[in-house]
Amino acid sequence: MAETVGGEIELREAFERVAEVMKSAPTPYTRLGDDDKIREANFAFCRLLGRAETDEEVERLKKIKFRELCAPESVGTYDDVEHKRKNHEPVKPYPLTLLTKNGTAKVMVVVHSAAVPSASPGQAGLPETFGIMLLQ
Repeated sequence: MAETVGGEIELREAFERVAEVMKSAPTPYTRLGDDDKIREANFAFCRLLGRAETDEEVERLKKIKFRELCAPESVGTYDDVEHKRKNHEPVKPYPLTLLTKNGTAKVMVVVHSAAVPSASPGQAGLPETFGIMLLQ
C-alpha cells in the first residue's frame, strides 16, 4: 500500500508541475477531478472563456464543474464522454461549444483529453482527466 500512496503523491506532484508549465502556454488547458470540478486551468483557458487572465480567475473556475461551461447544445456530447470515462472506455477528441463568462457568447472547440492514471483503476465514478482545447 505504501507504494500506491507514494505513487499517487508523485503523480499529483507531476501534474502540479504540468500545471505550472501550462500556466502561460498559449493552448487552453484544464485538469478535472473525479467530481468533474476544475482542479487546474491556465490563462489561455481563461482567455478562451472571456475571463481575466489572473490567478484569482483560475481560483473562481476551480469552484465549478466543467459541464457547467458547456452550451446547451453540447451537454449531450459531454454526457456521452462522461459515460465512456465511467466505463474506462477511450475518448477520442470531441467537439464542444463552451459558454463564455457572460453566458451569452459561445466558443467552439475540439477537446483532446485523457484520463489520469489511477492507483485504483477499477474505481467507480469518473477518473480525473486533463485536456487541451483547440479552436474549431
